Amino acid sequence: MPQKDEMKTILKSQIFEGGTQTKQYSKNFTTQSIKEENTSIDQNGVTGQVHEVQVDGIILVNRNVTVKSPYEVEVSHDFPLFKLHFEIEGYNHYEPQDEHSMPVEIQSGQFNLFYFPRVNGVLHFTPPHRQTLEIQFTKAFIKKAIGQNFKEVLKEFGTAIESKRPFLFWNRSQKITPVLKRHIQDILDCQYADSLKKPFLEAKVLELLVMIFASWDQRSSRSTTTQLSPSTHEKLERVVQHISTHLNDPLSIASLAALVGMNASKLKESFKVTHGTTLFKYITEQRMKSAKSLIEERVCNITEASYRVGYKNPQHFTVAFKKIYGLLPSELIK
Repeated sequence: MPQKDEMKTILKSQIFEGGTQTKQYSKNFTTQSIKEENTSIDQNGVTGQVHEVQVDGIILVNRNVTVKSPYEVEVSHDFPLFKLHFEIEGYNHYEPQDEHSMPVEIQSGQFNLFYFPRVNGVLHFTPPHRQTLEIQFTKAFIKKAIGQNFKEVLKEFGTAIESKRPFLFWNRSQKITPVLKRHIQDILDCQYADSLKKPFLEAKVLELLVMIFASWDQRSSRSTTTQLSPSTHEKLERVVQHISTHLNDPLSIASLAALVGMNASKLKESFKVTHGTTLFKYITEQRMKSAKSLIEERVCNITEASYRVGYKNPQHFTVAFKKIYGLLPSELIK
């Protein structure tokens, strides 16, 4: 059993020897000196290296692996997760198993930032190659970097942290810009001795977070929408959960509004505020994401996949799929 001043992560997958990997960290990732660990992976079609660095309050993970076939990793943390994830190359889809976290999809060349009070879910990965930079930090690090008034500075994000409500910066993960790429490369290429590497990495991570917070705040400040009440957030979460488990149903906006006791116009407006996209488009994207997984994993053929996600006409499904992914469903199985 870990001591109460430790934090634990449990990973379960066929890619780990023995099926399980357990990692323990000091509370809030505190450390007086830099810690580095290199791990080689060569198990069940996944080969490569994982380089992990811990500096005070931060964990940085650089993955560089080759993937022969799709695989999954069950993941759980006994501590709140604050994560800035850059999928430099590859595909990452997190599927929550409870209400304490949210679905996250990060495609090649994209990134996202999120906070989950607790993590219990499944990570899905696809071939052929993955390279990532994953930065984990804690509430203590945010307080140290931004100050005790972080709630006021970070607005919705700060409120979510204080209320222990899961928060995803962008429903659709953002493109890694050239400026971000340079900062990522600076981190990956750092060859300083430990005495200089520690402050360098701490400064680089803080700079990345400030850049992202500032960019996100500017977008938020341009919005004329008002803050949503906790009860509205709860209703929107119920809508998202219902959509995820009823993709083969009609899912009209009117029926979803009735389900949670909201006016249809209010539901559409509130959903766009919190998810950055329309409710109709979100439903379509979730259907396409599910169908893509069914087809890629050979669970069923294209026609059956279209029926499973609510399309009675496979041609209509094909048009919608190409609009989202830029390719035909049949190209997934060539």
